[in-house]
Amino acid sequence: MSIYKCKVLTPMFMAGADQTKAELRSASFKGALRFWWRALYGGKDVRGMRKQERELFGGVGENGEARRSKVLLRVVGKPNGSKAPISTKKDFQVNGHEVSIFSYLGYGSMGSNNALQEYIPQSTAFELTVDCPEEFKEQIENSLAVMASIGGVGARSRNGFGTFEVLESSIPSAEAVFQRFASGEINSYTSLSDKSRLFKTTDSFESPLEAFRTIGLLYRKARLDIDDPKIYDNRKFIGAPLNQDKLIISKPRSEKKELNRHSKPFFIGVEKTDSETYNGYLAYLPYRFLEKHDEAKDPNLQRNYFHAMELMNSIFSQSSALTEV
Repeated sequence: MSIYKCKVLTPMFMAGADQTKAELRSASFKGALRFWWRALYGGKDVRGMRKQERELFGGVGENGEARRSKVLLRVVGKPNGSKAPISTKKDFQVNGHEVSIFSYLGYGSMGSNNALQEYIPQSTAFELTVDCPEEFKEQIENSLAVMASIGGVGARSRNGFGTFEVLESSIPSAEAVFQRFASGEINSYTSLSDKSRLFKTTDSFESPLEAFRTIGLLYRKARLDIDDPKIYDNRKFIGAPLNQDKLIISKPRSEKKELNRHSKPFFIGVEKTDSETYNGYLAYLPYRFLEKHDEAKDPNLQRNYFHAMELMNSIFSQSSALTEV
């Protein structure tokens, strides 16, 4: 059994039965760990991946047989939830209102400047206890490393919320794990491949929040720059829906189709450096989400999807504020 002492780096939106109160949830951490294990170890054989995943994390097989999890995870901590403004800085205007980048990235959990629900604030300490067979420990620790710094846990984790530091531990850095596993073909689910890319802020920062703010602003700028204002030809492929309205692909009216809801392939994260400063990270994990839907019959959709991703990555690679690792 391993005990990992941890500290929250970026505000963590997580709640239990009472959605108005922030709470550390073991199930949320285990679900995130399972997601990142799949991203690292899933492989091309989806059926084989699901079988191996069930054997490790538990689940019901194709024949209805239930398997118990070999990974027992428990999170211990009593956080003091907060709804205080995450930052007093205002970064840009939206519809005449000055807002921070955290409101943009936390849309749904954040209002124009205040949190709409309690979050677990930065520097909150907690412990993760993980018990698993020794032969799986390396897999679990690699998954934990990426989950902590790039994946995060809780609501809006892809947008940088819910990252944390694992203290006094021998687990590798998220950067090292990412570089090791970024190989192979793109899958139909989120996973590392030879097309995955990882960028980090060129400068390091004294606080994780400033690293988070910087990487968030760079992400927002790139997302806006790939299209003209109020045009969504490329942005719609980053993640759908963009808002509550149905997003429609630009085609002749008789051929219009709804672009299926999908998660964006970009992850914002923060990691502490050896020099006690912090870097912001932006990870790109493309996947073939169109393969499962009717749109796969239109070859232009998949091509346009990857074109939009390359526009984003081109902006990141040309930015002096970012370094590809």
